[in-house]
Amino acid sequence: MSDEEIDIDDLLDRADELGILDEVAEVLDQYVTAAEEAAEAYEANRGEAPEDPTIVTVTAVPAALWVLGELARVEYDRDETETPTRRYHDFEDARPQLAVDPASGQLHIVGGDYSVTARGIVG
Repeated sequence: MSDEEIDIDDLLDRADELGILDEVAEVLDQYVTAAEEAAEAYEANRGEAPEDPTIVTVTAVPAALWVLGELARVEYDRDETETPTRRYHDFEDARPQLAVDPASGQLHIVGGDYSVTARGIVG
């Protein structure tokens, strides 16, 4: 997103003038619903609502990814208290692939046999 402030009222007025307000509202609803679902999943996994949730929106699903290789382990810092906790997970069978979108350089974890629970990554 750019550094410029978005005037939502102006944007909605412009969409209305173009006759696409319903389509814009539908897309906006999808993003808001996805963000709500992400916050609900956080709360279900952590047992509490996020104080300041970090929600990443994906604007487009890449048509193709370049596979870098199998993920053997993932390691991350989880902010549970004032001091982040370093977490890691060694993948077992059916490891996911680490892939990159060649257009954006964005990394993606694809496939594998695991789930995310209150305990963390399982599988």
